[in-house]
Amino acid sequence: MTAPSTPAAPAPQIPASPAEASLTPVQRQALADIRQFVNGFVIEYRLPTTIEVGVMALGSTKLTSLANVGVSHSLGRLLVDPGLLGAPIQDALIAKMLALQYGRRTLTATSLEDYERQRRQESSRRTPRPWRSSFE
Repeated sequence: MTAPSTPAAPAPQIPASPAEASLTPVQRQALADIRQFVNGFVIEYRLPTTIEVGVMALGSTKLTSLANVGVSHSLGRLLVDPGLLGAPIQDALIAKMLALQYGRRTLTATSLEDYERQRRQESSRRTPRPWRSSFE
């Protein structure tokens, strides 16, 4: 039996971007804590990939959809807005993003139609609908 593979070593502690270079010491420590948490998540859930964590002022982009976003995920990269670093909701937001992107889902669909039905059911369970009566 072979030992489980370990993820790649964490990135060096030097600033990787201008946004990261301008962080305060408190924000740098918060970023280091996020990187450690994400690395622990990758190890615990035995993900076959690493997740890169970077800093980007998401609210300053020209995309209005990112105006009030604290964290974004795309193609194995987690981007954190500097305003989120050290905020009381930092850990909860990072954990939720990881769970949504990498959490295990049980799919029992045997056809495209079944898959679409299962996805609709999952999304209706996640989205509270206060306008619906509990008697429906």
